[in-house]
Amino acid sequence: MRSAPLKSVNEARIFVEEISQVKEENWCLGLLTDGGGRLRLEEIFQSEHVVWSANRTMPLEQACTMKEVLLPLMKCCQHLITNFPHLNRQIHVLMTIFNYNAQFVDSLLNLIADERENIPSRLDVEELHAVCFFAVKFLRILPQKETHERYLGLLHNLEQRLAQLTANSRKHDAWLTLDALKALIDKQAPVEVPKPRARKQTSASPLIFLPYSGPGELNETGRRHDNDQVDIADINIIPTPNELLAEQPPCLPQNKATAPHHLAPDSIQRLLDVHFRLFRHDSIANLADLMQNLSRRKSAVVDWFNKKSGSDKHRMDVEGSSNFHSFFVFRNVRFLDYAFNNIAGVVHRYEMDQIVSLKNAKKAMMEQEWKAGKIQALQKDDVVLLVRVNKLAEEDFSRCFGLATVTSITPKHKENAQCNRIEVELKLEPLEGYDVEDFKRLHEVYGIIDPRCGFYSFKSILQTLQATEYESISPVLAQLALSTENLIPVFPKNLESVVWNFECLLKPDLDWQLRQEVLPLLRAVTAEHLRDDTLRALLIERLQGVSYLDAEQTSALVQTLTRSLAITQGPPGKTFLGIAIVKLLLANGVIGPGSPLLCVCYTNHALDQFLEHLLDEFPGLQLVRLGTRTRSERLTEYSLDSFRETISRSQRSKPLRFQFGRLRAEEEECEDEIERLDELINIRKLSWEALGDYVEIEFPSIFDGLVEAANWIRESDFELNTKKDILQLWLNPLRRVKIKKGKGKKNKQAAFSNTYACLGNDNEKQPQDPAEDAQKTNGGPTAESDREEAMMLRYFYLPENPVELQVDQDQELPEIGDIWALSLHSRNQIVQMILRHFKESQTEIRLSLYERLADIHEQRRQLLRAQQVSFLKQHCSVVGCTVTGMSMFRDLINGLQSQVVLIEEAAEILEAQTLSLIGSSIQHAIFIGDHKQLRPKVNCYDLTVQSKSGYDIDRSLFERLVEDRDTPTSVLRRQYRMRPEISDLIRQTIYPELLDGDRVLQYPQVSGVVSPVFFWSHSVPEDKFQDKDMKYQTQEGSKTNMHEVACVIALIRYLVAQGYGTDRITVLTGYLGQSVLIKRELKKVAFAAFLGEKDREEAELLLADEDSSDEGEEGKQTATEVSSAGIRVATIDNFQGEENDIMILSLVRSNPKKVSGFMKVENRVNVLLSRAKHGMYLVGNTETITFHDRMWTKVLGLLSQRACVGDAFPIVCQKHPNDIRYCKHPQDFLRLSQDGGCMLPCEARLSCGHVCPRACHPDGHQGFQCLQPCTKRPKGCQKQHECRKLCFQDCGLCSEIITDVKLHCGHFNSIECWKTADPRKEYCSQTVTIAMPVCGHEVQVPCRLSDQYLDGELLCPVPCGGQLKCGHGCTSPCGKCLRAGCAAQDIDFMSSEYRDIVPLHAKSCNVRCEQKLSNLCGHTCRAPCHAFYGTKCGEAVCQDQCTLACQHSKCSKPCGAMCTPCMERCDWACEHVKPCSLLCFAPCDRLPCNKRCNKKLKCGHRCPSVCGEPCGPYERFCPTCDTTGKVRKLQVDLLTFSTLEEANLDEDPLILFPCKQHALQISSADAHMELHKAYVQDEKGDLVGLKEEGVATKDSFLNKLCPFGCGRTKNDGYRMRRYGRVVNARNAVLCQQKIIIQTNVLLKNFKDENLEASLSGESKARLFEEACRIHEQLNDFKNTITTNMKKKSSSSIHQRLVEPLPTVRAKSMNVLLRCAMGVEIPLKPEQVKEIQDSSFVLLQDLVELKAYSSFLSLTDSLLLYLIERRDFVSIRNFFDILGVVISSELPDNMMHKVVCQAMMCCCTLMSAGKLKLTKNLIIEVQNIVDSSAAYLRACRPGEQLEEWKQLADSFSMLLMTMKRYNEKEVNLKGLSRMLSEVRQVLIQQAKSLQTSNDPEVAKAAGRVLQKLDTGVSREDFQQIFKAIQFHPSDEGWNGGHWYACPNGHPYVIADCGGAMVTAKCYECGAIVGGEHHRLQDANRVIRSEEELLAMSRSHAGP
Repeated sequence: MRSAPLKSVNEARIFVEEISQVKEENWCLGLLTDGGGRLRLEEIFQSEHVVWSANRTMPLEQACTMKEVLLPLMKCCQHLITNFPHLNRQIHVLMTIFNYNAQFVDSLLNLIADERENIPSRLDVEELHAVCFFAVKFLRILPQKETHERYLGLLHNLEQRLAQLTANSRKHDAWLTLDALKALIDKQAPVEVPKPRARKQTSASPLIFLPYSGPGELNETGRRHDNDQVDIADINIIPTPNELLAEQPPCLPQNKATAPHHLAPDSIQRLLDVHFRLFRHDSIANLADLMQNLSRRKSAVVDWFNKKSGSDKHRMDVEGSSNFHSFFVFRNVRFLDYAFNNIAGVVHRYEMDQIVSLKNAKKAMMEQEWKAGKIQALQKDDVVLLVRVNKLAEEDFSRCFGLATVTSITPKHKENAQCNRIEVELKLEPLEGYDVEDFKRLHEVYGIIDPRCGFYSFKSILQTLQATEYESISPVLAQLALSTENLIPVFPKNLESVVWNFECLLKPDLDWQLRQEVLPLLRAVTAEHLRDDTLRALLIERLQGVSYLDAEQTSALVQTLTRSLAITQGPPGKTFLGIAIVKLLLANGVIGPGSPLLCVCYTNHALDQFLEHLLDEFPGLQLVRLGTRTRSERLTEYSLDSFRETISRSQRSKPLRFQFGRLRAEEEECEDEIERLDELINIRKLSWEALGDYVEIEFPSIFDGLVEAANWIRESDFELNTKKDILQLWLNPLRRVKIKKGKGKKNKQAAFSNTYACLGNDNEKQPQDPAEDAQKTNGGPTAESDREEAMMLRYFYLPENPVELQVDQDQELPEIGDIWALSLHSRNQIVQMILRHFKESQTEIRLSLYERLADIHEQRRQLLRAQQVSFLKQHCSVVGCTVTGMSMFRDLINGLQSQVVLIEEAAEILEAQTLSLIGSSIQHAIFIGDHKQLRPKVNCYDLTVQSKSGYDIDRSLFERLVEDRDTPTSVLRRQYRMRPEISDLIRQTIYPELLDGDRVLQYPQVSGVVSPVFFWSHSVPEDKFQDKDMKYQTQEGSKTNMHEVACVIALIRYLVAQGYGTDRITVLTGYLGQSVLIKRELKKVAFAAFLGEKDREEAELLLADEDSSDEGEEGKQTATEVSSAGIRVATIDNFQGEENDIMILSLVRSNPKKVSGFMKVENRVNVLLSRAKHGMYLVGNTETITFHDRMWTKVLGLLSQRACVGDAFPIVCQKHPNDIRYCKHPQDFLRLSQDGGCMLPCEARLSCGHVCPRACHPDGHQGFQCLQPCTKRPKGCQKQHECRKLCFQDCGLCSEIITDVKLHCGHFNSIECWKTADPRKEYCSQTVTIAMPVCGHEVQVPCRLSDQYLDGELLCPVPCGGQLKCGHGCTSPCGKCLRAGCAAQDIDFMSSEYRDIVPLHAKSCNVRCEQKLSNLCGHTCRAPCHAFYGTKCGEAVCQDQCTLACQHSKCSKPCGAMCTPCMERCDWACEHVKPCSLLCFAPCDRLPCNKRCNKKLKCGHRCPSVCGEPCGPYERFCPTCDTTGKVRKLQVDLLTFSTLEEANLDEDPLILFPCKQHALQISSADAHMELHKAYVQDEKGDLVGLKEEGVATKDSFLNKLCPFGCGRTKNDGYRMRRYGRVVNARNAVLCQQKIIIQTNVLLKNFKDENLEASLSGESKARLFEEACRIHEQLNDFKNTITTNMKKKSSSSIHQRLVEPLPTVRAKSMNVLLRCAMGVEIPLKPEQVKEIQDSSFVLLQDLVELKAYSSFLSLTDSLLLYLIERRDFVSIRNFFDILGVVISSELPDNMMHKVVCQAMMCCCTLMSAGKLKLTKNLIIEVQNIVDSSAAYLRACRPGEQLEEWKQLADSFSMLLMTMKRYNEKEVNLKGLSRMLSEVRQVLIQQAKSLQTSNDPEVAKAAGRVLQKLDTGVSREDFQQIFKAIQFHPSDEGWNGGHWYACPNGHPYVIADCGGAMVTAKCYECGAIVGGEHHRLQDANRVIRSEEELLAMSRSHAGP
């Protein structure tokens, strides 16, 4: 780094010595080429003369010595350039420095060639070698032939000296260099370049050309890398790895018209080639530098990714330079799967760790980050590096990373957890140099480096340049391609036929007569008038004075109409001219619908401002703004998105709608297929249904073996469960056991279990023995049964000697013989291979569908774009967008075919960007800007003008046309922004012809400040200062100065006190860090502040690694927090084109080295000084800012002449202008101007007459509150009292109290003064006794209310006393009951007699129960009267404080709420018995100890308690310490009534009760606590074991109370450990009783009418949510208490504790299921699974507890719910549970209900194709029907009529279903005969009851007989009909349809419901079905339940 300028030869010598002593060459090269090194070299080369040697104190500006300085420097540089070519970037910079100081090198060579000096004789070999080397380099860039000839003498002298030094030996390398020099000088025909003519001085680089080697194959050494192409159209926009790591510098042509280039001059191809290559290099240069540095530091990269913690932001120094790269590292990246993105197409999903600063972020904060469109370091559309971390140490670096584009970012949140992982979608770039497949390995860990290169913002512009069609370019672009010195734009072709009318430019207030005079002259102006110089000048003269434009603006406007490339340059005020140009073009129809204007700005802010100005001029303008980043609410309605609905509605023709419909259909088809493939790819459970087809094709041998087994199983009437298909059977064979043969005893359970085993019941461990089945059927074994046994052993069991097959997952599957002979391990290996190949094949298919989907999206996008183009061309006049947006909407804009483009701030746009804006249809380009302000921003310093490399990429096309090509330009010389004192600063430095408009002369003075401009100077150094050597932290790219922040804030506070709003003040600084710091400090002092859009984006990157600092919080401002209210804090680079009334400028830089940094750039200074309108105040160090800077020196000189510079800021009081004070420090503002004025008193008279007490202040007195005592009289005062309030308060009415005032009622009272004017009765506070008008009660009432009581407005307050139905007296007021009675009898209340009124008492009783809940918690029942409401004690939830507690903690919930169990370890332990091993809440598992405690009390005596109890509470029970005798008199035995003094505590110690007032001996206490029910006793009565029976009952809670009747006291945590087993068991039962009571109370809200299907969906959804909450509450109780109890206690205790729970849970589940039916409630998949799983578990619990009533109630609801949901898998599981129930000891009176439900399941499953009809199934159906009918036959006639009816209906329905689905033609005659018998019994039962004396019974019997003729009931058919209707299912079944055969018999076609095959009707044999979805003739569709029911009844029969 450069610390100070070189002033003498000696300082230059020291600099060269320091460079030469650096041992690390790359660091040495970096020191020479960084900012400081470049400046020192330039100081050396700027010397006027070169001498051999001189006095070392000689100033360096005069001469530089060759001996001490130049020769050592040349030797060092020659060594670096020759030996380190791989440092290509630094070498290139070093050579550029020498080349651009060619005049100095020429002087040096002239000195060596001077024979008088004889320099060669003084040189050694190395020095001579260096001289030759640089002579060659210099002469290669020198084009003149005569210049070469001047050095012939030099060549001769050097050759002689070298021969002398080397003794004519040519082995030294210097000879090779000398030969090259000789060949260059002796060259006969050197390349000559036309000598440029003299031209004006510009800011461009010197006209010296660098060596140029063409691109691609044109390069002398061949292609530099795999992306080095001759044609830019062949270059891949995304750089390849080989390109990024290339050692050769890229092909970069200089941006000069005459520079060497491989393309012909004056061609558009050359123009675009130059700017494409430069612009692309600027985009990727930083990325390339980073990659090259990473490749040399692979170990560091590995360390970053292997870190488990630490910062994610890293900085890396560029090798050989002082520059640094900032980038982010994301660790633990894993590939997940492919995905589809609507824009990018097929992308890849990765998951990775979140960056450190957001790892602990909650979900709400993350959602805000995502709404902002970014998450700190990762941005959508950016390019990132994907790194193979594990391969870095093994493979070549170029193959270890890939490039990808970010398409989507998503946080991954667990429920109520922090976000530690994020999911990102990347679009991998398929580039040469690496294999994309390497980055898609599931088990490999990757890393991501985010270089923050911002490449995505340039991509669209490069694509535009590539896609330019040279044959159809714009004529404007064709002119730019010419290399002529003077570019004279032609007349715009689109304006040739326009006849102009300039009337729209006239002043609105122009005199009418003058208007009429000039109008004829301003109309009918043709192109010929504009071409003619004289006529054009006349037109301009006519417009001046009558238009609202000034002279320069008028001339510029007219000139714009004559030039196809119109350029307007000037100071602030250019936008006003742009609006006028658009206005004129609109008024004359040049732009409008059909040919809209393209308005382009560089930033979104500038675009919004320009378009808003247009809307102000044209309120109805047809305007569209492209892009979505507008901050203007006004422009939101003009965005393209807001027009989409209008576009869709107006442009959708019938063909277009057809195309959209076709694409939508194709899209849905693809999405459905992709969804299906996703399910297959993510399959977790193997199934034959999913893999069968694939196995058949790819693995036929395995398929044949499995199908063979499936066929045998099907033929043997075995039916596999859906959970156990043939593949699962092969993978999960049974253990081989010996099958017993013999005659088995048939019983009900065995018979039924056989049926369900054949159906695939999961509860069966093995299939039924076929031999045993044969014996049951035929009485003995058969040959068939032996064969069946062998097949069962083959398919259901593992072989005895399994074959082990070696399976390699990476190889093909070896030959397989018998798959059923393989071992279990081999089978699993084979299936894993099949599954892997299956998923890979499905993934390939899905990828092809993704590509097809991407093509569909592209077609639809093109259709939408065509619609948008058509709409915009027809309806829009102006289309606005930014530079980036222009390229992003390229196809849309090209479709508009606009002819005019207007570019605002064109000087701030790169030439490449400008060229991309000029489409082929553009005929007229209008550039408005100022090249003397900010240049375009670039990333690569080496390409800038300041680097003097000749590339000059940051010179805009605007500047190049004005400065280099003498393009005709309209210059505006009048500014309308700054007051003269401000504009004079840039007038004297940059704009010498600048004039001030009239408006700025009328600006008011800035209040409170002496001058409108002032430079507040200081000498406080900037922040981040390191040491005494004045070195700075170069790693930090931004500077701050805290002292200036304090000065700025103090100045803002002062200006706000002067009355300026915060929106009129802007703070401007050159550094982003300073702006963030100012914004943060402003918020600390309660000022609203904000950053602009660009500054905010850059601040997020700058502060991204701040985890929790204040700066980080300020920098992380999301999109939802962006506000434009308050003080704007901005940087210079992001404030061009904007202004404000008052600008405060913080220059930041202040250091002894006098480094001013950005502040010395003239363009920036111009912007800095030209933003203010009324006042501008600078804060900075004058010495630093003026050092070596001519412009700042001149600016400070001008300010010094006006006395506007100083170290103290002058302020002045507005009221006392002569009182000027000076604030040297920030705190002086508050000291010298407390209220914004001076320190003199204000002394102004307020409106109230008092004097203002404040110091002098400028803000007036409006709203000021005077705090003096009020001197006015209050309103309504009768006695002239004074007001007692403050002056600013309202006096109000006089509130003084006047005593003994006689009121109108006759009473005397004290009232307020204002009331004495009218002393009404309502002011009376006395009471009077009156008789109520109706009831006659005499009551005392306030006098002021007596009239209202007598008039009946107020009712009698005496309690009614009438008797309620419960016997209690009515406590309601008497008048209320009487009035209610009058209303009921419809009589008038006041005119009725008391005896005629029947009081109507309230429908409530307010008497509380007040009884003890002795069988529960023991609290008082506080429920309302039970007799009145029909309730009982304990039914309501107790609201008292819960008293359950232990020594660890106590419950803090209400008594009725569920207690949380204590999970601490039980501390009941003693030295005699093994301690308790359970948790505190569980019943203890140890035996009580009967020995006395051996511990001592505090008094020193032995503790009287039993062993194991805490001694503390027994202090007061020490009999020895009892002095009063009260303790010894305490009763300690309930049976003998003995006292403590009579007791033998050693034999029978004490136990203290929780009340701590009474104690008993343990023998008496044990009996009281029923300890014998918890423990086993021996013959002696000793406790010897645990007892599991009779631990606790709900009726034994009285025993928990103190036996002496004191009741339960406040529980402080003390408990009797001895009775832990008893008390804890009772507490658990108590907790259970609480939850049961609480649940029953909640379930009362669910009445039957609330669960009807007719209830609205919204109401039912609310009920469903409430039912879910109840269900979750019960589950919580079960999981927290009973589950732990089961783990830690005996099973019988657990059973007793949970026994009542399933019944309550059944009630809750029943309600939940009914709420979920009858209306479409959108249930989540997890909710459906939870409901079904809980229901099935609950059913099993109910069966175990034999709670059959609850079981049947729940099964009814569950079955209806499953049928409605069409969940056939769950119906099958439900069917299995019913089978277990039927086979158990079910009560006979409930058997028929379970049987009916089982038959309903059977019908539903068979109808859905989920259950096959087999012989075994028929036999078992007969058995279960027979079992149910046996009970019914045993009943008395007519006793079970309804049960018989249900059985007959269900059986009939089942039989009919079997007939419909009888595929194997199984004989059903036995079932039909059995149904006939059941019906006959039912008929007999019904007929016997028809003659019953009970009319209801007889009527019911008649209904049954009537229904018997109709067969199955309507309700049953409705369930079956609904189950068969077409409906998608998770299992893949799609329902079916009902049909009728020609004879009217119904049948069903399953699956899709379409007829595909023919068959015969099972009833009549007719042909049914059809082919190709067409029914056979005479078959028809059944469309309704009624039709099916009628048809079934007509064919019903046994």
